[in-house]
Amino acid sequence: VLACWQLYRQDFAEDQRAYSTKVRLFNFNRDTDFELWDLERRRPSDLCYGRQRCGWTRNSAGTAMFIGQFYEPIGQAQLKSPRLKLNFKRFSGLLVHVYNQAVGNKYSWFLRTSDFEETRLQYEFDFDCEASSWHTVRMPFNAFRPVRVDGVPLPADELGHQPLRREDVVQMGVSVRTEGKPRPYGMDGRLNYFSLAIDTIKVFRRQTEPQVIYLGRQEEIPGPRAEGGAEEGEEQSFGDFEDMVFTEDSIFDENFMRVQQAEEEADAEIAELVSDQPSPEPAADEESDDVELSQGKPKTPVQAVIESGLAYTTVHVKSMNDHAGGRYPLSVHQASVNDPPLSHRCFENIGTISRGDAAELVISALVEPTCVNAEMGAGESPPRGSDHHPPTFQISSTMQEDVKAYMKQLTPNT
Repeated sequence: VLACWQLYRQDFAEDQRAYSTKVRLFNFNRDTDFELWDLERRRPSDLCYGRQRCGWTRNSAGTAMFIGQFYEPIGQAQLKSPRLKLNFKRFSGLLVHVYNQAVGNKYSWFLRTSDFEETRLQYEFDFDCEASSWHTVRMPFNAFRPVRVDGVPLPADELGHQPLRREDVVQMGVSVRTEGKPRPYGMDGRLNYFSLAIDTIKVFRRQTEPQVIYLGRQEEIPGPRAEGGAEEGEEQSFGDFEDMVFTEDSIFDENFMRVQQAEEEADAEIAELVSDQPSPEPAADEESDDVELSQGKPKTPVQAVIESGLAYTTVHVKSMNDHAGGRYPLSVHQASVNDPPLSHRCFENIGTISRGDAAELVISALVEPTCVNAEMGAGESPPRGSDHHPPTFQISSTMQEDVKAYMKQLTPNT
């Protein structure tokens, strides 16, 4: 239903750019996009350290893959874009479509601003990927946190003083770290094997009001790991993104010859990595030797909403009761805008809710700007003193109070 509605909007708008929900930055099925990205080769440094062997290559099916392994318990590898000039002021976040091969891993997507060389700080979004499944990862810009480039987190009192300047992004990429937790792989001292296929990178636009309101039970919320195949719907290609240009040093690198030589020396290692890559075992009734990338588990409805790139409001409830609407006070909890989508767990102690109260919340959220990309848990207020998580606000009666006025107390997540 969601995909059909998106396609309808695209057809109705006759592919006009102003109506697109997403803009595609990179499509790694295209050779031009693939060749723009490269490994971080300055080693050892705060960018890349630890004995390792990595590659940015294509497998036999032509899929772009960031693969590697470590030989020390402390290490970091990076895949990075060329130096860019990006203005994300009119966008809310990134959508990255990836496939994690064979072994579950944690990755950190990073953004760098123009003062990176002076501060050595980058902005990261961590995401976990289960083995052998596709993941569409939604990364709100509000959830990127400043981190030292070597992976050391900043003190808590400094986090608020280093906000991400969306209009000043000059580079992006993905980091893999062992974090001192060696996981043996194979019999020859290899550690922390990883293999991440990257399909596309998109940005989704800021919206003035929610495009989708989702009302669902709390137990339907999956864990923080995102799963599923490619999302459907409208998008514009990189060529229509007027705020993205390549800077000259991304084309004429003074160290080009040195980098080219390093790439040639790494060809043999990359070929060996690809040959060592574990593959999913085919089913018993398969006769073909070709093994395709698994599509993973089916999406839940709330996952489909999150991965669509649309501006949403999610209202999580425990269950419906038969009370009259407005009869009992209602507690509303908002998830932190600095957390990844669907990762909040403060909704576990919410009470049940009447159908009338739930309807009032949904209707009030439809045209309220503060409800854009907001996650809420709502239920009848528990007895005083039994709520371990104080609500964002409490409505004494949805029939007698202006629910829209209460919604304005939510923290914007645009």
